[in-house]
Amino acid sequence: MQDNAPCHKSASTLAFLDRRKVCVLSDWPPQSPDLNVIENLWALLKKKVTERNPKNADELWTFANEE
Repeated sequence: MQDNAPCHKSASTLAFLDRRKVCVLSDWPPQSPDLNVIENLWALLKKKVTERNPKNADELWTFANEE
């Protein structure tokens, strides 16, 4: 899968992939957050912490660490 970030679309990178016969899905939008797995994790953490309804910053940190 290719995220079309400029550094991944350089001529040398594309030539490397071509030489190695690597098939890439290149029709994704550039730098798409859909390809960033950590974004899904942050969303899940936010949901879990919000459900616990922290009352202050100390509780927020505690809940985030526990989750």
